[in-house]
Amino acid sequence: MEGKRIASKKLDLTSDATVPKGIMSFKCDAEGVPSQLIKVIESGVLRSYFHTSYSAGKQGKVSNGCARRQSYRSPVFSGIGNLQYRLGSEDLSEMVRQIQTGIYLTSMPKPDPMTGKINAPLKRAFRISDGQLGAAIERAVIVESFLDMLTRIDAVSKDFEYMSGFVLPHILISDVQVVSY
Repeated sequence: MEGKRIASKKLDLTSDATVPKGIMSFKCDAEGVPSQLIKVIESGVLRSYFHTSYSAGKQGKVSNGCARRQSYRSPVFSGIGNLQYRLGSEDLSEMVRQIQTGIYLTSMPKPDPMTGKINAPLKRAFRISDGQLGAAIERAVIVESFLDMLTRIDAVSKDFEYMSGFVLPHILISDVQVVSY
């Protein structure tokens, strides 16, 4: 899938293990390969996987410094550096004003790593009606394919949270499947 569009053109994502004081910063990975800035997604196009020496060799590539391990006794696996999104041009309030009916999530459930599907209860979610944030939502589940959601990104905010090397903007995604119970 490298070189193919997997997301909206509005999405640029890097993994940077060289960020000073970043929680996922390392001088080198678990195999001694120097850490680096990796362009993962550029204008919606997948540019790179997170490689260990083994996975890179299998694909005829060079390791990009993403080998991690839990301890020296653990096997090596591919891992991320500090994730950083390219920021957009609108702030959160401008994005919310555009929404007729929607949901504001303060955190995103993680997809199943094997299937890419999300099937999880919403936590800290709020209703959006006529461009206004409303009451908290209780008893609702998001049921979606994470990869499909990436293709429906309509906007990335210019305001963001910076958490130990991670740059986390607000992201507007259309037509997300949510079920209440």
